[in-house]
Amino acid sequence: GSDSVTVVHTAISNVGWTGSHNFYKGKLLLVHNFKWSQDLLLAANYKFDGGFTLAVPIIKKLMVKTSIIGSYQNIVPVAKKQADLIWTIGFAWGNF
Repeated sequence: GSDSVTVVHTAISNVGWTGSHNFYKGKLLLVHNFKWSQDLLLAANYKFDGGFTLAVPIIKKLMVKTSIIGSYQNIVPVAKKQADLIWTIGFAWGNF
């Protein structure tokens, strides 16, 4: 068989929004991060990544934390998924 290579030339624009919020005098922390990527040469080609993390401090620097992270891509390269969703829960040590 012969190997072939496909080269794609494009220009991508990114916009994002990130923030963190403390509730109940620091007893609940919320962090969010969203990013939209848009192909400037092909309007139908876009991608979204984003998620939320909630953390509850137990003792100084130890937290219980859960995150939901998702992504969606309109035009899917070969061997990639169009959408994905991840949910994690666990402990974290350190600054949030």
